[in-house]
Amino acid sequence: MVSDGEPAAVAEGHGTIAIELLRSGKLDTVVVQVALIGGVARWLKAQSPDTHIVGVCASGAPAMKLSFDAGRPVRSDPPTTIAGGLAIREPIAASFERLRALVDDDIRAAMALIADTIGVLVEPSGAAGVAAVQRHPVPGERIAVLLTGASERPDWTATLT
Repeated sequence: MVSDGEPAAVAEGHGTIAIELLRSGKLDTVVVQVALIGGVARWLKAQSPDTHIVGVCASGAPAMKLSFDAGRPVRSDPPTTIAGGLAIREPIAASFERLRALVDDDIRAAMALIADTIGVLVEPSGAAGVAAVQRHPVPGERIAVLLTGASERPDWTATLT
């Protein structure tokens, strides 16, 4: 397993997502799951310093939020979430930005919305950004949300609302 942003080449690869996002024009806010935030945030802040970055984590995997609140990396209990890509037990310092905790029900609802709207089944961690925007809407802003993955598991796809 490769942790968020370790080695540095992984975070640099995530930064290429930011390049693609900015090709679409100026963005007010980018919502990104914490597993990708190190590289995406670093590149975005270098190229578009006014873009607000919101990191999302699952409430059952609170290590990033706890770390943000403490101002330093904090090791949490083993994660309990359907969003395996958000199941970070101890983050690295380079990945801190603004975080919002989500509950699995928010993530399931976002997965269902994405599937119903554009016909794409994304993994739970990939739907976390949509869940964050649904819970914390920002009217009038141009917002990018990353949709990632297709790690389908029957146990969570059967629970989509």
